[in-house]
Amino acid sequence: YIFTGASAGAWSSLLMSYKYDTNKIINCILEINKLDIQSIFDLQLNLKKKMLLSFRSNDFDLTNIFIGVTVLKNLELSTNIFYNFKNLEDAIDCCIASSHIPLLTGGLINKYNNEISFDGGFSNYPYLNLNNTVLHLNPNIWNHNHHNLLDYSDLIQKLNDVNFYDLYNEGYNDTKKNKDKLDLIFKDTKI
Repeated sequence: YIFTGASAGAWSSLLMSYKYDTNKIINCILEINKLDIQSIFDLQLNLKKKMLLSFRSNDFDLTNIFIGVTVLKNLELSTNIFYNFKNLEDAIDCCIASSHIPLLTGGLINKYNNEISFDGGFSNYPYLNLNNTVLHLNPNIWNHNHHNLLDYSDLIQKLNDVNFYDLYNEGYNDTKKNKDKLDLIFKDTKI
């Protein structure tokens, strides 16, 4: 499979490229100490540190990840799709770049690959252009509205109140209830 995404989808692409038992990577995320988090950027740095301590680059299929980042070139915004990551740290840094919303996620400027970078979601289509997309993950995949966490007015306070374990279980159980839909999607897909 090829995984392509931007913003949260960049992180999802990286996590889905993990080659082994997904419980190990899920536990790594769920064990993050939220007391050290003052911003979304802190959360990402905490996740980066934890992942680099827990995993190696070859635990991930980094050749199958394509991450959309909005970059500033000559005072114009454009979309870059990054791939061929050197190692796990490089891929994580690209995920951070793809999730950077000035001031909201921490700081005004973020650079990746020597370019000023912003959330890939600022672009209309921040993905690798594929004609044979099998599954498009999004917050409303099962026709439920899950945007209640995205009220940015008090995002950091809400972030500290979020129970990652409950959020994960909600998504897991929601997907489990829709297993038949996934089976139909993957029925004719060659793995």
